Amino acid sequence: MLRKFLIAILAIALLVAAFFIKTLRDAGEFKTIEPHFKGTKTFISGIIGAEDITIDFENNTAIISADDRFATLHGRHERGMIYALNLNEPASKPFVLIDSIHPHGISLYQSPQGHFIYVVNHDKGKHSILLYHGKNLVRTFQDSAFILSPNDVVAVDERRFYFTNDHGSHTHIGKKLEDYFQLKKSNVIYFDGENYSIAADNIAYANGINMSRDGKEVYVASTIAGSVQVYDRDSASGKLMLKDEIFLKTGIDNIELDEEGNLWVACHPKLLTFVRHANDTSKLSPSQVFKLSKNASGKFSAKEIFLSKGDDLSASSVAAVTGNTMLIGSVMDEGILRCEIK
Repeated sequence: MLRKFLIAILAIALLVAAFFIKTLRDAGEFKTIEPHFKGTKTFISGIIGAEDITIDFENNTAIISADDRFATLHGRHERGMIYALNLNEPASKPFVLIDSIHPHGISLYQSPQGHFIYVVNHDKGKHSILLYHGKNLVRTFQDSAFILSPNDVVAVDERRFYFTNDHGSHTHIGKKLEDYFQLKKSNVIYFDGENYSIAADNIAYANGINMSRDGKEVYVASTIAGSVQVYDRDSASGKLMLKDEIFLKTGIDNIELDEEGNLWVACHPKLLTFVRHANDTSKLSPSQVFKLSKNASGKFSAKEIFLSKGDDLSASSVAAVTGNTMLIGSVMDEGILRCEIK
C-alpha cells in the first residue's frame, strides 16, 4: 500500500515538474537575448506607461496612450493621459491632448469631419470604450456582457469598431488559470453602431488588434500562443474568418501599420520576466520589435528589427512607424524610445 502511495506521489511530482518546465519554455524563459538594432536611439522622457502609440500620418504626429500602471497596481490611482508628439521636430516633447482617464489601447480614425480617437478605459475596475472627436468626449460605450476585459480597439469608422477582451474570466484566479494553462477563452467583439457581437473567439489572450487599410483583413495578437492571427473580414456582418496565423514564438503585444501596410509588432520575449518587471520595475524585461511584410504570394514574412535586454526601455508594448522613424512604448517604464532606422 505504501509503495503504491509513493509511486502516486512521485508521478504527481513528475507531472508538476513537467508542467513547470513547459511553462518556462513556452514563456521564453530559456531564450538567450542578443541585443541588436541598426539605427540610432533617443530617449524621450516625461511619459509613464506609454502602452499604445498610433501615428496620425496626415499631420506626422504620434498619439500616445499613457497610464502609470505600477501606481495603480499599488493602490495609487493617478490619472492617465493621451499625449501628442510632433514628429516633424526631433527635439519636440509630448503635450497633453486628453487627461483624467486610465487609457489602454487606442485607435485613430480620420474623416472629413475631423479626427476620432477610440480609447479603452479602465477606471477603478469599470471598463469602457471612449470615443473622442478631437479633444471632446462624444460617446461612452459600456456593456458588462461584452466589454469584459478590454485591451485594444480598432476603428472601422466614427460609429463602428472592434475590440479585444484579453480574458474570458471575470475573477482574478480565473484569469490566472487562463494564462498558465494557455486556455483559449478570449475574443474579439464587433460593435456595428447599435449592437455588439462576437466576431472571433477561442483566442489565447487576445491582445493588440488592427485592420488593413482597405478594411478586408483584421490582425489580432495572441500573446500566449505567440502568434499574429490574420482574419478575413465580412464588411456586412463584421464577422471575422481566420485564414492565417503567423507564429513568432514570443509574447506579442500591440500591432501597428505603417504607410505601406506593413505590420509592426512589439513583443515580450520572456513573459514571466515581464510579470516580475510589472511587480518590480527595477527588474528589467526584454524589448523586441518585428516587422511583418507581405510577400509576392500574399503571405507575411517576419524580420526582427529590434531586440534589447530592457536596459534602454523595458517591456516594449508598441512600435509605431512612419518613414524611418519608430517610436517604442512600454507598459510600465518612464519614457519612450524614438529610433531612426538605417
